[in-house]
Amino acid sequence: MYMKKSFLFLTVMVMVFVSSCERTSQEGAYIKYESDTLSIEYPRSWETELYSYSFRPFVAASNDQIITTGVRKKQDVTLDSFVVERINSFESTQWGFRLLEKEIKDGKAVIKYVNEADGQVKLGTIMHIYDYGDSFYGIDCIYETEQQKDTAEYIMNSIKLKR
Repeated sequence: MYMKKSFLFLTVMVMVFVSSCERTSQEGAYIKYESDTLSIEYPRSWETELYSYSFRPFVAASNDQIITTGVRKKQDVTLDSFVVERINSFESTQWGFRLLEKEIKDGKAVIKYVNEADGQVKLGTIMHIYDYGDSFYGIDCIYETEQQKDTAEYIMNSIKLKR
């Protein structure tokens, strides 16, 4: 009887330890980039490039995915007209992207595209554009698989602008 209780106790302790390790590694899977203007969480394993360019302050990438940021002065352009310009520019490329979603609300635009072949997504992208001060901040993340799409959505939902 004592051996049975010891075995049960040991089994429970191992399960608690393993589940806490899984939680820790999941929580530690992302790292945060922060500037004076924005913060973005991205996978810790990705390579990063911090630019001194004012128009492209941050890029992070894995072998298969990339997130880029860009800044553009408004120059008397509204968010709505800038989004239309971005959509027209993106759709005129040779890559054959199709617009899935466009939503503009409270100074933020969310734009989603896919490139499909035979009904299968070959490549998708999620783009956020923020109207911020005298500039537009654009963040774009691509994906090829559902798992990468989940990562892209996590990254894009982690974006915070410092007002």
